[in-house]
Amino acid sequence: MDKQVILASQSAYKKAQFETLRIPFETFSPDIDETRNENETPADFVRRLSVEKARKASELFPEAICIGADQCVSIGNDILGKSGTYEGAAKNLLKLQGKTHQLFTGVCVISGVSEIYDVEIHNMHMRKLLRDEIARYVVSEQPFDCAGSYKIEGLGISLFEKIEGNDPRAIIGLPLMKIVGIFNQINFNIP
Repeated sequence: MDKQVILASQSAYKKAQFETLRIPFETFSPDIDETRNENETPADFVRRLSVEKARKASELFPEAICIGADQCVSIGNDILGKSGTYEGAAKNLLKLQGKTHQLFTGVCVISGVSEIYDVEIHNMHMRKLLRDEIARYVVSEQPFDCAGSYKIEGLGISLFEKIEGNDPRAIIGLPLMKIVGIFNQINFNIP
C-alpha cells in the first residue's frame, strides 16, 4: 500500500468511517459549487458532486487514489438538504415522517487514468412520528449537518421501521463496500 489515499471531505462522519478500513489516508476539502442543476435527478446530483470532489483532489494529488462522495435525501424529486437549524430539522422530519424516501450516496474513486463512480440507493421507511417525538429527537441529536436531518448511526435509527439497500454503512456517508470493491478493481486490495 505505497499509494497515497486522499478522502476529498472534511466530514467527521466520513473520516471516522474511512478509518475503519485501517489504511493511512489524508483528507482534503474540495471547494466546489454544490448547487443542484436544473432537471438534475437526485442520483445524477450526488454522482456529479462525487466526481467533482474526486477530480478536484486528483488535480492537487495526481499520483494519489482520490475519493469523492456526496449524499442527498429525496422524497419524490425534492431534495432535502442539511437543515442547519432546529426549525429546519423539525420541518424536514415532519415532511419525511410516515413516508418512504430515498437516500442517495454517490462515490467516485480516481487513480491515475481510472475514474470509477457509482451511486448507492437506500429506501428509507420512516415510521409515523408525533411532533413531540420529532422535537425530542432534534433537541437530543441536533442533526443539523446531516442529509434529511437524522443520524442513522445514533438515535436516528429509532425513527425508522425499515431500511432497504445493499450497504448499510452508506447511509452514514460513505459506501464502504463499493469503495473496497473499486479498490480491488484498481489492484489496491483491502485487507
